[in-house]
Amino acid sequence: MIKLISANSCKEMIEAGCQLVENFFGHDKVLELVNNVTDFWSMIEDIPNIDTTDKGTQYSLKLRTIAAKTSGILQKLFVTLLIVCPRSITTERVISHYNQTNHKISLLEETINCLYVSMNGVGTAHYDPQPAVIEFKKKRRKTLS
Repeated sequence: MIKLISANSCKEMIEAGCQLVENFFGHDKVLELVNNVTDFWSMIEDIPNIDTTDKGTQYSLKLRTIAAKTSGILQKLFVTLLIVCPRSITTERVISHYNQTNHKISLLEETINCLYVSMNGVGTAHYDPQPAVIEFKKKRRKTLS
């Protein structure tokens, strides 16, 4: 995975990704990977490395960025790598990030949640709950009647 993320050329990314694609999706998808990498390489190589002392955060952010800018089997591969989280990497990343911030004094649940959101995605400030509430009300009416 690290070879795939830190590839410096189209060839390196193809070599690193072929075995992963074959393992995850089958041998017939390898050609599609080659085509996707060559199509998207100009966008991928323009993605800068994020300067951070936490390598897990750096790799995660680069994975997310590449997944957002690609499509096809290449995007599926990067999304799969984001989903597959061996051992306790997510927890360790949050703790590592916590140790590098000014919140070391506080172990409040609110602080940990804020750090977790800052490491793993966007907050809920822009989330519109209205569609979910409407759907919930529709289902509830059906069960009550």
